[in-house]
Amino acid sequence: MAVASRRVPVVLTNSSFSRHGRSSVEFVFSDDLKPDRREQSGKEQGLNDKIIMSTKLYVGNLSFDVTESDLRDMLSQHGPVNEINVIMDKMTGRGRGFAFVTINTQEGAHAAVLALNGKEWKGRALTVNEARPREERPGGGGGYAGRSYSNR
Repeated sequence: MAVASRRVPVVLTNSSFSRHGRSSVEFVFSDDLKPDRREQSGKEQGLNDKIIMSTKLYVGNLSFDVTESDLRDMLSQHGPVNEINVIMDKMTGRGRGFAFVTINTQEGAHAAVLALNGKEWKGRALTVNEARPREERPGGGGGYAGRSYSNR
């Protein structure tokens, strides 16, 4: 005797609101949430290969004229550097004095923090630590906000 499978609806809500103040709701069936056979095996994605962890570092108190190549030369002694993001000022085009660097290995990132945090470089004591996720900031601020500024 064959047993019929039953599809169970699952409700997913989106916490962001539309411009009309309503949140969106999506109905998905539980079968749709299960990975198919190829995704379960891990062979298609190469999950059995070596996993490379990236670690993002915050490098602060930099001189304002620092370049990506300067940072790459300094940090590559501690491990393979994947990406460097020197944060630039929108108005002046100069560096803002900090950068985010991604080093491919956990050991390299840890070695860079230990070796470079507090070290004098180009006349400034560096701050090097693991980057934290960006904090949520309240929106708004500035603007008109409906106030009246008449001179009567």
